[in-house]
Amino acid sequence: FRSRTIAYSTATDAYSGDVVSFGNGPGGVDGNIIAGELYYLDSSQNWEQADADAASTATNMLGIAVADDTPTFLVKGIIKNTAYAGFTTGVPLYVSTTAGDITSTAPSGTGDIVRVVGYSVNGGSRTIYFNPSNDHIVHA
Repeated sequence: FRSRTIAYSTATDAYSGDVVSFGNGPGGVDGNIIAGELYYLDSSQNWEQADADAASTATNMLGIAVADDTPTFLVKGIIKNTAYAGFTTGVPLYVSTTAGDITSTAPSGTGDIVRVVGYSVNGGSRTIYFNPSNDHIVHA
């Protein structure tokens, strides 16, 4: 049998999984990238903050910045970051209506995009499994 292991680390700001390094930060400025924030890849190959209020930003390819000021993004895997406070272990996580954030509450406004991006695997240590769904719905 073959298996692939994604390491689960207890180190601060640790991550493990599929990582890409291409494109540019928001508006083409790498200095605007913030570790732990959720980004989408736009048609200009800029990584912009994802927002459930804007369909094009919540339905494109998604990634979590793994470092400040550098276009390196986790596209699937485990990540620990202080930004993920308040999540209950085991719950699904969604693109938030606050740009760049991940939330445990499904967006519910008219026209909001509901897209699961992963699960909280340890609420106490602020660790999530990031595995964005290819599917989404538009809230009516």
